[in-house]
Amino acid sequence: MVYAPVDCYERETLHADSGRMMIGLQFNNLIFGSKFESKIAGYSHGRFIPTLATATRSPLSVDDLPLRKRILSLYTHFTAEEHMDQEKSFLRWGGLAGILAGIFFILTIVTLVEFGPSTTATTPTQLVMNFPNVRTGLAVGNGFYFLVSVSLVGLALGLYRALRGTSLGPALYGTVLYVLGLGVTFIEDTTQVAFDPISNLYHAPGATAADQATLALLWQATQGMFNEFDVAATLLLSTGLIVLGVAIIRTPAFGKVFGGLSVAFGATQILGISLFSTNSAAYAPFALLAFLIFPALFGSKLYRMSKVA
Repeated sequence: MVYAPVDCYERETLHADSGRMMIGLQFNNLIFGSKFESKIAGYSHGRFIPTLATATRSPLSVDDLPLRKRILSLYTHFTAEEHMDQEKSFLRWGGLAGILAGIFFILTIVTLVEFGPSTTATTPTQLVMNFPNVRTGLAVGNGFYFLVSVSLVGLALGLYRALRGTSLGPALYGTVLYVLGLGVTFIEDTTQVAFDPISNLYHAPGATAADQATLALLWQATQGMFNEFDVAATLLLSTGLIVLGVAIIRTPAFGKVFGGLSVAFGATQILGISLFSTNSAAYAPFALLAFLIFPALFGSKLYRMSKVA
C-alpha cells in the first residue's frame, strides 16, 4: 500500500525513541533511586505516545544491583571524612591562636615595662612631659596588644566550634559577649594616637604654663576615658567567660574542671575590676589571669582536642 512505508518508518522511529527513553529511565533509576517515576509523554507525527510507566521494572533497577548503595556509601564516607578534617583544622587553629595570645601578651608586658610610660609617675604633668621619650615603646607595646586581641578572637571562635554541639545557646551567647569585650580592647590598641596631639601642643615652643596645665588636665581626662574602656571590656570578657564556662561544663570533651576554671576566671576578673584600677600595679595579677593563663590553658586544650577528634 502507499502508506505502508510511512507506517514502517513510524514504527521504527517509535521503537528507537522508546529504547532511548528506556535507557534514560534506567540511568535515572540508578541515580535517583527506585522511587523515581517517569512522567514523560512524547508525540510522534501528531500521535500521543503513552508514558513509560511503572508497569515494568528496568533490568538495571537498583533493587537488583548494589551499585547505588556503594556509591552512596563512598559519598557518605568522603563527606564525613572531609567534615572531620575541617573540624580538626578549626580546633587546631583556635588552639594555636590561644597559645599565641599568651605569647603576644608577654611581649606586650615586657615592651611596656622596659620602654613604655612610667608606672611611678604620680601626676598627669609628669606623664605628658615624658611622653616623647616613651612614644615609640608605647606604640610597639600597643601593636603586640593588638595581636593579643586578634588571637583571642580566634580562640573564642575555636571554643564556640567545640562547644556548639553540646550546648549551643550558652556557647553562642558566651562567644558573642567575649568578642564584644575584645571589640572594646581594639579601641585601646592605639592609645598613642589619642595622646600625640596633646603631647605636641604641650611641647610646642609657644606653649605657656597655663596652656600646659590645661593640656595636662586634658591628658588626665583622656586617660580616664581609656580606664572606662578597660572596665567595660573586662566586664564583657568576664561575663563571656562565665557563660562559656557553663557550656564547657556540659561538654564531656572539656570536663567540669575546665568549665569551673572558666567560671572562676570570669568571677575573679569582676572582683578585681571592682577593687582595683586597671592601670594600677595591684591589677596586674588579674590581667595575667585574663590574657595569659586563660588563653594559654584553653588554647592548649583545643590543640590537644584537634589531635584526637
